[in-house]
Amino acid sequence: MNGMDEAYPGHEVVRVGRALLVRLNVELDSLQKTRRLVVICPGRPSRVRPIVMAGGPKRSRHRFYWSRPSSLCLYYAPDHEGLRWKLNDGLITLVDLSRVHLIKEAWWRVTGEWEGYEVHTRSPAGTEQRPRPPKQDGGRLSTEKLRLARARCWCGARRYVKCHRAMPAEHELEILGLR
Repeated sequence: MNGMDEAYPGHEVVRVGRALLVRLNVELDSLQKTRRLVVICPGRPSRVRPIVMAGGPKRSRHRFYWSRPSSLCLYYAPDHEGLRWKLNDGLITLVDLSRVHLIKEAWWRVTGEWEGYEVHTRSPAGTEQRPRPPKQDGGRLSTEKLRLARARCWCGARRYVKCHRAMPAEHELEILGLR
């Protein structure tokens, strides 16, 4: 949180469940646009990576779609250490990294090209990419469906499907501060 008051005045910090949420508006300078951003710390940042969600257009192949409000795809484990955010970098660096990501998403939506390193290989089908429907194998759930069903909620309390996924989407977005 060091320097947040100077860098991003007007940010707010709230607790939801076990998670600490930092809500703020960020300027996408080169686009003359503002986006709402929420950094979620579902546990101690030294043990659990923060989740970053943003308001605005959702169509991107650089988002994780395990929850209704998609999270920015900022982490790729095989990346060189110099390309990954670390706790010692601080919250301001994570917010700045998210701003750059949102600008790259906007560029990708217009040109179809991602400026910078990219691992994803397929384009989204619609305005919001969703996981492929699970394949049924003799009545058993697919591995993808099981993984999504077991995913912890962004609030860190319990499984997402029984926690914030169980409420209307508008209410979840309001809690996050993205509405």
